Amino acid sequence: MAFQEYYDLFLLAQEKPNALYYVVSFDTVNSKSLSVDKRTKLTYNIIAITKYVYDKLLMKEKELKKQVVIKDERFYTPWDSKELHISDGYYETNEYGEGNTKLYRGYCLQILEKIHKQEVQEELENVKNKMKIR
Repeated sequence: MAFQEYYDLFLLAQEKPNALYYVVSFDTVNSKSLSVDKRTKLTYNIIAITKYVYDKLLMKEKELKKQVVIKDERFYTPWDSKELHISDGYYETNEYGEGNTKLYRGYCLQILEKIHKQEVQEELENVKNKMKIR
C-alpha cells in the first residue's frame, strides 16, 4: 500500500495522548542542486550533529534507567538549520504487522518526509475533513 493510505492512522495518532512514540524527520531542501563538495560537507555535518544528539539521548536513558531511543542506524537523519524541512509526529508501533490498525513507524516517517509539500498538506486536510478531526 502507498503511504497515502495511512493518512487516517497518522491523523488519529496525532490526536492520541497515549501514542507511544514520537519521531522527528529532517529533509534537506534542494540537496540535489548542491555541488558534490557541498553535499559531502553537509553529510559530514549532519552525521556529526545527529551523532551528538543521539549520544545525549543515550546518556538520558542511563539517567532515567529507561529506553528513550530506538537503537537503529537507519534513524540517522539529515539536520542543518538553513537547508532543512523539519516535521514531527507520533506513531503507535514498531511492528510492521500491526500497521493495518496502528500507525507504523515507517508509514509515519514516509508521511513526515513529504508533509512539507503543498499537495500532501492538502491531502491530509481533505482526510481530516472527512474524518471530522479538528
